[in-house]
Amino acid sequence: LSDGFCIDYSVDDGLNYLTAQCFFAISMNNLWYDDTSVLIDLAPYDDTLSQMTIRFRCETDSLNDDILIDKVEIFGLQDKD
Repeated sequence: LSDGFCIDYSVDDGLNYLTAQCFFAISMNNLWYDDTSVLIDLAPYDDTLSQMTIRFRCETDSLNDDILIDKVEIFGLQDKD
């Protein structure tokens, strides 16, 4: 298993999570993902969605590994047809 992390989201109060995107370091330590965007398309949920939960999940091969997250911005867009 390569070290990395995943961004998951839930639309049912955290009962189930779907993976939006994962980031893995091939053979580097201290890899930075600056200015990276992840799009989570909530269109399939139409107007039934009232809230969304996001989690950052660490995927590592050691209990001594961790991830550091900084400068998180969340934007919501609503399509008005």
